[in-house]
Amino acid sequence: MMAAAEEDGVTAPTAMNEQHQSQYDELCGGYIQAQVMAHEEAVALSEGFSTEGEESALRNFATETLPMLQMHRMFSK
Repeated sequence: MMAAAEEDGVTAPTAMNEQHQSQYDELCGGYIQAQVMAHEEAVALSEGFSTEGEESALRNFATETLPMLQMHRMFSK
């Protein structure tokens, strides 16, 4: 699109207008908040299942993946 605008002698904007920037910021904030909550829930479920779940392949999976989930939770904040 930039090449077509240049060919037609039109100067394309280099940034979003205020309305679109505001919408983008709102969307990003909501996404980040949702990711933090999702990681909190995943860690809580895995912690509980790895300590209180019946001995099984799923319990082993929860125990093995818990450190990775905790790291992802830390990065999501």
